[in-house]
Amino acid sequence: MPGSDALALPHAPLPAGLPDPATLARLAAEFLST
Repeated sequence: MPGSDALALPHAPLPAGLPDPATLARLAAEFLST
């Protein structure tokens, strides 16, 4: 299946062009800390 490799690699970017989970977590932490 296309995208299965991306799902298997936690450090790979999401196929929809979204930031990786680590980036999302960092942005969320910065947003909540304001």
